[in-house]
Amino acid sequence: MYEIIVAFATWRITSLFVNEDGPYDIFARLRKSIGVYYDELNVPQGKNVIAKGITCVWCASVWFSFAVSFFAFEYGANIHGFISFLLHWFGLSGAVILIDSFVSKEG
Repeated sequence: MYEIIVAFATWRITSLFVNEDGPYDIFARLRKSIGVYYDELNVPQGKNVIAKGITCVWCASVWFSFAVSFFAFEYGANIHGFISFLLHWFGLSGAVILIDSFVSKEG
């Protein structure tokens, strides 16, 4: 069960950075400062290697999963404290979004 929560958390964090503006446009501003811009068809493009790597969930997931794995699996399933809270928070958020996406398409 722990690995499922970590997987949802990783997807959610990656999706936030790649696709969403976030509260007060924090992620949109971060992408812009890294070098992501949008072409005339509103497709994200990167001005440098890092920016190119954060324009696609599949590409960015490699790096975000590395970071999450470092923190989560360094301590195993017995992780406590703030990092555990964050992983569960983002994991549950990711699960809710995926469930809502599935249910919305069914209705």
